[in-house]
Amino acid sequence: MKDYIHKICTLRPQQNESLRQYLMLEKSMITQMDLIGSYLNNKRVLFIGDDDHISLCLSKKYKKMWSEVLEYDERICKNQKRLAKEFGIGNHNIRKYDIRNKVPKLELCDAFYINPPYSLENQGYGIICWISRSLELLKNGGLGIIVIPTDSAVDWVTLNLKRIEKFLLDNNCSIFKIDYNIHEYINNHSSAVKSSNVFIKYLGGAQNLLTKIEPTIYA
Repeated sequence: MKDYIHKICTLRPQQNESLRQYLMLEKSMITQMDLIGSYLNNKRVLFIGDDDHISLCLSKKYKKMWSEVLEYDERICKNQKRLAKEFGIGNHNIRKYDIRNKVPKLELCDAFYINPPYSLENQGYGIICWISRSLELLKNGGLGIIVIPTDSAVDWVTLNLKRIEKFLLDNNCSIFKIDYNIHEYINNHSSAVKSSNVFIKYLGGAQNLLTKIEPTIYA
């Protein structure tokens, strides 16, 4: 599997920093597969944004998992379609989607995985937007994996995390596990922090999701 992950990492489009894309390092991708794979196996999994191409890695390893990817960047859509065909991955689908629009009509998913844009400029708003859209397509009792920084030594990270925790609580989600500070990224000069896996359970009946998303999500 390490050889396959290496191939995927070398074939990803270059990151577009205007969209807050920062590609996860290959060594972090390998670690991530070990940390999240057992949680997503045998599930229908939603990915909103996947510049890392981790959905392809998961679908290659876990044949009974289904990856449903919503992606804004046309380069990534085309590349993942090409690679899925090249590597014979049939349990994977990707379509173009702008998170500022309503979610498409899809079968509800058992889980979601997001690695959303984050920065000190928008006070966690981008992360909250990604969570809100993901919850719209998640079954009651579903699982969420949110890849975000959680370093309490960084003031803006702590402030963002408080806002994210409040949004999760307001929408009937509980955090049950965190893998702290494990991911590193290519040329991540804008934040210089590692990210963590935040695992949540959705209890259903969210009443405080966002109805409109502002253009500042990529600020």
